[in-house]
Amino acid sequence: MKTVFNTILTSLLVFSIFISFLLVTDYLKNDLIVIPIWLLIYS
Repeated sequence: MKTVFNTILTSLLVFSIFISFLLVTDYLKNDLIVIPIWLLIYS
């Protein structure tokens, strides 16, 4: 039972990371000009 619970937790974690990654990339698409400048400043 514990392994099933751990598997569910892990998959939820991966799913949430994936969703947030999609949201971030979608958000960044609108700022494609800003990103290289931002990277240059902070690199």
